[in-house]
Amino acid sequence: MLQIARETLDTLGFDFAAAVSQYQSALAAHATSLGQPAPTAHPLVEAAVRAGGYEVIEPTPPPPPPAPSLDDLKRLVDAEREARLSVGFDFDFGDTRGVHRFGTTGRDRLGWSEVEGMATAAINAGQVSLPIAVRTDTGDLTIAAHEWPAVRLAGAVALQPVWQASWTIKDDIVSGLLTDPATIATHPAWPVST
Repeated sequence: MLQIARETLDTLGFDFAAAVSQYQSALAAHATSLGQPAPTAHPLVEAAVRAGGYEVIEPTPPPPPPAPSLDDLKRLVDAEREARLSVGFDFDFGDTRGVHRFGTTGRDRLGWSEVEGMATAAINAGQVSLPIAVRTDTGDLTIAAHEWPAVRLAGAVALQPVWQASWTIKDDIVSGLLTDPATIATHPAWPVST
């Protein structure tokens, strides 16, 4: 029996099974004819008939990708956490400045730590009303040093649940409860985005 790869049959451009059947019929008719030339067919069709039939070998599917390691899954959690930490938070100053959106990307958080240092130094030096110029996602803004702790607290209240969720999800990874990387972004531990 002739073995033929599926890829080979797919490139022929004709119905291989029908061609084999037609060639077998033509050979049977030729056996009873006199002086007629022997029928011919595509070389692969002739080989299949000479071999007494053929078997189609289907392609071997590729092996599944390896399961992600614990470290791979934890890195995915870190990336999801960073994306969620980067959405920002709103703070209402309760005056004409209104509500400002504070950006919280990694770069933003680094910049806010500079403001934190300045506000803390001013408060410690007794200059609690020292004006500090900042730029939020809403626009330019001046705050007094003593206002900064309330802004930071609002940020912590907004962002801390994201940190907590990432720790919970990593615990699920270590315990074997979470093995599918596709479920990290939809894990129920993540807080609802605002």
